[in-house]
Amino acid sequence: CDRRQRQMCIRDRHALEDSLKVLLLRKPFNKITIGDLTKECGINRMTFYYHFTDMHHLLSWIILEEIHQLLLNTNIYPEGFICLLYKMKEDKIYIMNVYHSLHQEEFQSYLSPMIQGLLKMKIEEEAQDISIKESDKEFIARFYSYCIVGLLIDWLNDDMREDPERLLDKMDEIMHGCIKRALKRFEIHQN
Repeated sequence: CDRRQRQMCIRDRHALEDSLKVLLLRKPFNKITIGDLTKECGINRMTFYYHFTDMHHLLSWIILEEIHQLLLNTNIYPEGFICLLYKMKEDKIYIMNVYHSLHQEEFQSYLSPMIQGLLKMKIEEEAQDISIKESDKEFIARFYSYCIVGLLIDWLNDDMREDPERLLDKMDEIMHGCIKRALKRFEIHQN
């Protein structure tokens, strides 16, 4: 790909993203077709399929892209997490339309890898002086991601009523130091 083609690809992807967000303000995700999206965006279907395999692929890309942008200049936890909560609340209509149009398992499949990724970065940061197997780091990230995703889903089910700062304070009260303790428990001791 040359520079001009890359710029066109970026422009097309962001145009599709913007159009999906506009449509999500009007109707649930499961009611939006590729035809609706390309009509709103002003591009043809083949351009959509050049970038994405289906609507779920586009949605995954949008979520991951937004998380990446949120975390570029912040610490993963707690700053990155509070930014995520506020971003979700800011985009509440669009987030709730996605949430209510997917099965809970589908929504979890979008959130879990994102939260696990955040936790893996935090675990790597905390594990610098600890000798631990990669599989144990993965287990710790998976364990805590289930807790966090469960809390996020409860928060969504409650229509995001709880203040993000308050939710984070309660989580922090429980989780403060837990990752470091878990890493220490799994530490490989050399004889």
